[in-house]
Amino acid sequence: SMSELVAPPGCSASQASLIAAALARFTLHTGMDADINEPVLSCDGAVFKGTTAVLRRIATGSSLLPEAAAAAVDHWLGVAAATDAASSAWVEPTASQASVEDRAASKAKLIQLLTAVETQLAGGSSSITGSGATIADIALATV
Repeated sequence: SMSELVAPPGCSASQASLIAAALARFTLHTGMDADINEPVLSCDGAVFKGTTAVLRRIATGSSLLPEAAAAAVDHWLGVAAATDAASSAWVEPTASQASVEDRAASKAKLIQLLTAVETQLAGGSSSITGSGATIADIALATV
């Protein structure tokens, strides 16, 4: 089957999706579209919108989405999404529109989110869920 991911320029989902696809042995073709603001995966007649939905579809049936760690994977995917959103005040194409106040709020949020990641990994686990590499690790690593 043919799966195609289309994402806006500079979208971290593109890198995360390519890494997840390679590890899950999922054939993925990619493209860019400056007129969209979130990644869209077309796969077997279905459409998945947003980084989390795209990564979940790519990882379905692979060790990157273990059932036993589903809640933890969802939590850390949420942290990755929040980190990506907060970083928009610092990364183009959106940084040029960010005010000093936007950057201050963004910095505070990023410190909170990255401290949570650091605390979780401080326990000695090599993965964010403690269940081996998952799409949550990939999402966090590519934000």
